[in-house]
Amino acid sequence: MTNEPPEFLDAFGKRKWREIIALMPAIDLAAMADRAAMAAYCEWYSIWRKANAKKPEILIEAEPYCYESPCHAVRNLATDEMMKLSRVLGLDPASRARM
Repeated sequence: MTNEPPEFLDAFGKRKWREIIALMPAIDLAAMADRAAMAAYCEWYSIWRKANAKKPEILIEAEPYCYESPCHAVRNLATDEMMKLSRVLGLDPASRARM
C-alpha cells in the first residue's frame, strides 16, 4: 500500500492515514485491497473530529418539541462507521486476534 494518503482527504484524514500506515507492519495489513477501507475510515475520522469540535448539545429544545442535535447525530454515525471499519482493518484487538 502506498504510504501517501489519497488527495481527497483533508488534514485530519491525512494525519489519521499516516498514523495507521505507521501501524501497518505491526498488524500486517499492507494490501492494496485495504486502501479503500482505510480511506473511508480516515474520512469518517475527519467527520467525527469536526463534529466533536462543535461540542454539540445532545438535545435541542424548541418548544413544544425536543430533538437530537444534527451535529450529535453526525458524530454518532461517524463513530459507528469508524467502529465497523476498524474491525475490517484490524485496528482493534479482537479483529487482530482473528487475523
